Amino acid sequence: MHKYLLGTLIGSVLLAAALTIAQMWFDLIDWDNFLKALGTLAIVFVLSGFLMVVGHDFGSKKDLKDKNYLD
Repeated sequence: MHKYLLGTLIGSVLLAAALTIAQMWFDLIDWDNFLKALGTLAIVFVLSGFLMVVGHDFGSKKDLKDKNYLD
């Protein structure tokens, strides 16, 4: 699962960078739609990062519980 979330993080950053460069050079879409697209990519980035951290945290606690370090 972490591989997919990491891929989503990398993909959203690359897509945002490509969209920004294309918008600066070629003015592909209106600026309001461009900002909406960047905002959406930022939300996807933050959500993917949050899910990775939560998954790692729950996984580490489960590992500690399995080794009887936690009650």
